[in-house]
Amino acid sequence: MGRYIHIEDLVEKVRKEGLKTLVDKVSFSKVLVIWILITASFGFFYFFFNNETSYLYQTTEAKVVDQLSTSVYYSFIAATTTGFGDIIPIGYFKLIAVLQVVIGLLLLALVTSKLVSIKQDMILDGLYELSVNGHVSKIRSSLLLFRQNLDRVLSKIEDKTLTPREVHSLHGYFSALEDTLNEINPLLFGKNKQMLKVIDPVNIELIANSIISSLRKIDELIVELENSNVQWKTDLDKKLLESILGISSRILSQLENAEISKRAAKEIYLRFSDVKNKIEPQIK
Repeated sequence: MGRYIHIEDLVEKVRKEGLKTLVDKVSFSKVLVIWILITASFGFFYFFFNNETSYLYQTTEAKVVDQLSTSVYYSFIAATTTGFGDIIPIGYFKLIAVLQVVIGLLLLALVTSKLVSIKQDMILDGLYELSVNGHVSKIRSSLLLFRQNLDRVLSKIEDKTLTPREVHSLHGYFSALEDTLNEINPLLFGKNKQMLKVIDPVNIELIANSIISSLRKIDELIVELENSNVQWKTDLDKKLLESILGISSRILSQLENAEISKRAAKEIYLRFSDVKNKIEPQIK
């Protein structure tokens, strides 16, 4: 009995959630099955409750309908408002037929709306996928741009052409990296994750590897700056780098909850821990 819902519970559910909400939750297949069952039920009604004053009359053969299949056939004709005219209701069956047409039209409208909804969902899903993929591409491009900027600074250090202005620009690069990392965390592990499309595991690993590559580039830059006796460390830069390491740690430590293998997630975090342990002593 636990599978059935009492009518009082159903009425209470409709009152709380609203009829529209409940209808939206019903799938297209269920609506179609309900329509078929109700229509077939009317056919059974026409067959089993006919009498001398109320019955279905077959005009093509000039006789009363006495077969269940013909009654069900008429029921579907009435529900779809096809109206061939080969069978007509007599007596109170006319009222039943009108009631069936009204119910049938309402259910057909619901079936149609479900078909339209499925099409809209497909279009919205495609648009949303493009949006998510675009966001992922933007993040990967931002991380790549960060590494390219540091490569340019490293080249200047090697050529001994690094200017104080370019040293001060490091703060802007670090700040941009922090902003990018702050975008990654909610994208992959946000509170509304159930509303987001699952990110492709390949993209997740690419983003994680890009983060590690960016941190390794920072480590390489710090080593070169220290070897060249370039005065670059300010309290603000130290805080930025500490923040970058902290955000990166939060992102990469949650990879086991993402759509990638636990082994891959563990390997990525071990590589992150290695580069983190190199950077931390240099910024203290």
